[in-house]
Amino acid sequence: MQVMDIFKSKVFRKMLLTCILMPVVPVLLLGGFNYYQSTKIANQQIDTMNMAMVDRIAEHYDKIFRDFTDIASLVKDLPWLTKIVQMETVDYDRIDINDLMNIAVQLRIYKLNNEVIKNITVVFRDSDLVIDTDTFYDKSHYFSNKYSIHSDGFQKGSIDWEALNTPQFINNFQMEYYGNPVDPTMLFVKPLHPPGSRAEALTLIQIDEAKLKEALTQFKMGEKTTLYILQSNLEYFFSGNEGAKLPSKETLQSQSGSGVLPIGKERFNYYFATSRFNGFKYIAVADSKSVMAQVEYIKKMTYALVICSVIAGFMISYLVALNNYRPIRRLVHNISFPSLKRTHRNEFDLIEREIRTLEESRPIIKNNFLLKLIKGVGIEETNQRSMEVSGLEFPGTSFVVAVMEVEAMDNMKSQEKLTDSELSILTIREIEEYFERHSIQCFALETDPSEYAMILNFFDLTKKQLNDLLVHLLEHLQEKNAGRLELGLACGVGGVYSELNNICTSYREGRKALEYKYSPEPASVTAYADIADQLAQTVHFTVENEIQLIQVAKTGDFAKTEKLLDELLQQNFAARRLDSRHGMYVFTRMMTAAIAVYGSTRGEPSDLLGGYETLQKLKNYHDTVDYIKKVYMAVCQSINENKQKVNENLTKAIVAFIDERCFQPDISLTLLSEQFSYSSVYISRLIKDYVGCNFVDYVNRKRVERAKQLLGDTELLVKDIALTVGFENDITFRRIFKKYEMITPGEYRDGL
Repeated sequence: MQVMDIFKSKVFRKMLLTCILMPVVPVLLLGGFNYYQSTKIANQQIDTMNMAMVDRIAEHYDKIFRDFTDIASLVKDLPWLTKIVQMETVDYDRIDINDLMNIAVQLRIYKLNNEVIKNITVVFRDSDLVIDTDTFYDKSHYFSNKYSIHSDGFQKGSIDWEALNTPQFINNFQMEYYGNPVDPTMLFVKPLHPPGSRAEALTLIQIDEAKLKEALTQFKMGEKTTLYILQSNLEYFFSGNEGAKLPSKETLQSQSGSGVLPIGKERFNYYFATSRFNGFKYIAVADSKSVMAQVEYIKKMTYALVICSVIAGFMISYLVALNNYRPIRRLVHNISFPSLKRTHRNEFDLIEREIRTLEESRPIIKNNFLLKLIKGVGIEETNQRSMEVSGLEFPGTSFVVAVMEVEAMDNMKSQEKLTDSELSILTIREIEEYFERHSIQCFALETDPSEYAMILNFFDLTKKQLNDLLVHLLEHLQEKNAGRLELGLACGVGGVYSELNNICTSYREGRKALEYKYSPEPASVTAYADIADQLAQTVHFTVENEIQLIQVAKTGDFAKTEKLLDELLQQNFAARRLDSRHGMYVFTRMMTAAIAVYGSTRGEPSDLLGGYETLQKLKNYHDTVDYIKKVYMAVCQSINENKQKVNENLTKAIVAFIDERCFQPDISLTLLSEQFSYSSVYISRLIKDYVGCNFVDYVNRKRVERAKQLLGDTELLVKDIALTVGFENDITFRRIFKKYEMITPGEYRDGL
């Protein structure tokens, strides 16, 4: 039989059709279904990963931006700054040098409390006065010498006040520090608006961009994922990768969304959300190429199997037709195809692996769903699917969220060392087992480092029963870990609600209640209902209180100092609870007063029992009060020791040195400090105790007396006399001369 005749035979055509359709159709159906499901799962995984990243960076950066705004508000409310801003014109003679130093100290405190901040500066509109965390300057020195700024809104000390009339961020802020170029940075600008008037000053917060971007790397999942942050006007703010691959501005107009972004032949999955605090857009863009490569492999394998099936069918059909009709008939009735061998390249194995991956991801899906739930994402269709996949059920009729802060005070009690992740897993397990023993459904998750949210679902539970359960839980955790580590625990409880979508409200209330942990009361559980009427209250710690505390501490009498401290604590904490921010403000003001007194004994703040750094580590009221009293005890001891070491010869030597150098323009407390190796504050106090006035008054009086002699005995010009007695110019000389003699130098000479 000829070859062409075999191809034309009905046996060949029927056999070819059978051999092709039998394997090809199942392969196409199974491969197509496998490809569709794998693509769907892969996209869901990418979207879930993007949503998790966006949620984490949104929470992190909202807190940072909120801190910037809070710091600017605190700067605005500084009493010393308020006095200066309210002046019709800034008069240097009316400004107390201590007020300027207090402002600089407070700016330094705010800077130290936030590692992202490089510097904080206050610039006045109609004055040459500029104050930052180092000290205060005149504007020409600040912008021409210390900083040379080359950015919109700043031109060598000239500020575009209209352009900076609203709070805003300035990106790529260019400047030089004492002539040395500084890497481009960011600046947060907020104007100070006295009631009913224009902005009289600006608060400039210089941001460490490198530290600000650290979280983008920390929260990043996957090497080919990029995180972006856009301002509310959709202008680019910053990202972990400068090569921008972003959705269109029309797409970003909504509050949140996700989708696929095609760029050339590549596909990128994106998800974005809008900050409720300042309208910033947080965007995660993931390259789906690496994930979809496995899915594309399924498609290629399906095509390969189809081609192989066609080739095999053609060959089999040809061989069958080559034989006689009977063997062909026998083959037709007995043909069968064994199942495919299981290999790592088999599409069934890929499906099994995807299912196994989904099972392993169930805890992550559960945790992500609970995080969205407490942060305000309602029960939508996607979240309902997440509940079903993760096995979450809420049989009870009431919901409440309790927020617990866990601080490992001592992790060295046993040889067993616990990492942060191990401590977190141990704590969550203990919490859920505790409530399970009491027949209450509880889902615990870590929302922040050392902070846990407990979603409780129950049928009937009174407020007292709930409070007792939480108190016993904290006691149980402390007893459980007593031999291994010491835990500092505090708990805030939100309101009880009947709807699942109100869990976010209960969570916010629980966090707010947790902030009011500074209380003399021993109770470690705070309910939102108990502090709701105190949210508008403020602290009672005035400048007069601080001055009074400094004056009492300077006497060295610790008993009187402790009594005054107790009175101030009684005023601020006895009648109500304070949140952590206001409570730490009171303790920081007390610490500032202690440092001011301690500095008068030539002490350094870091030597004062650790200073601010130790204060910030304390987590509860009683430990903080004990530490503050120890600080003041050390201050009083230093004062009493210093009183016995006052050296009259040192004072006489300092005054003699001033008498010798007072007509030179470089005479200053800094020079005296370097000459005699004592702090400028200590030298200033010695001078005042010895001559009855401060250093500046003493030098000015000596210069004025010398100038009076020259005015009477010589014909020198007033300008030359000013330079001779140590003044930099005759304008300053005339002002100082009139201050002490009540007449000008010319009038004095005319009256001789």
